Amino acid sequence: MAVIHRALLLWALFTVFFILIVLKIDERSNLNWFVVFIPMFVFDFEAFTYFLVKSVQFWRRMRSTGERFFAFRTLSKQATPISCVFLKLLFEILLCLRLQYFARLSLYAVITPLFALLFILSAVCLRSLIRVQNSGN
Repeated sequence: MAVIHRALLLWALFTVFFILIVLKIDERSNLNWFVVFIPMFVFDFEAFTYFLVKSVQFWRRMRSTGERFFAFRTLSKQATPISCVFLKLLFEILLCLRLQYFARLSLYAVITPLFALLFILSAVCLRSLIRVQNSGN
């Protein structure tokens, strides 16, 4: 899928998601929270398949060239986007469960995947900043 198509899909999904959120919050519709989050689930599925395909292509290329040592060094680069999408999906599902069915579900249990996601993204950002700083010296 070309970059322009991914961008258009992203904008369309976010627009539909925000419209559904507004309708649900204004109590103009009786939609289930899982129905409201369907555009985000579609986006997560698209992102997960994209990162999975890119990882499989990378591992096949490394296997054919025989550079397995360097492939294992970049394992964190391949696993980080997939784990981020998984944590985002887990947060969305737990949020939907809390809003729709289990009001007594602990807010800490709902927000923990989001904090883990932010921690991982902060670590990736810090690692890239350190790498840029070291290459400048």
